[in-house]
Amino acid sequence: MCDTNHIEFVSTWELVVMLRRCQHHLEVTMDQALQGMGMSFAQYRALEALASNNAMHISWLARMLRLSRQTARSTVLQLAKQDLVETVDEGYEVTVHVLPKGRKRLRLCRDSTRSVITNIEERLSMGERVTLHGLLTHAERAFQPPPPRVRPWWLD
Repeated sequence: MCDTNHIEFVSTWELVVMLRRCQHHLEVTMDQALQGMGMSFAQYRALEALASNNAMHISWLARMLRLSRQTARSTVLQLAKQDLVETVDEGYEVTVHVLPKGRKRLRLCRDSTRSVITNIEERLSMGERVTLHGLLTHAERAFQPPPPRVRPWWLD
């Protein structure tokens, strides 16, 4: 359990920096764990999401992973080049299916990243993980897009 009793004040900026540092550390650690798999953490996340369903549209994958549709499509194409997924063009939408080779690679990736998950579980109790999840979910709601910029009247 983490002792935070000595912290009396955290500025919003310090919180933003710490969130970004944690995100960066997670991405680097996962990329390192996946290095021997020929797969990035971004590709692994996409493969996990795709495997959770039998078939998924790229647009749904993008929403699920909070990516642009173009980024999701690029990731899917990288997975398809490795014969891990296949895409089916349905005219207005592209559906993605995980192939048996993709499911096998996914199992290997889970084994490779198990130590990262174990380290988190050892350092944070279930109560702390639940609390952190709740706080991050609550904080996420604070990230509203900025209002549209209004052109000054003298530029019209």
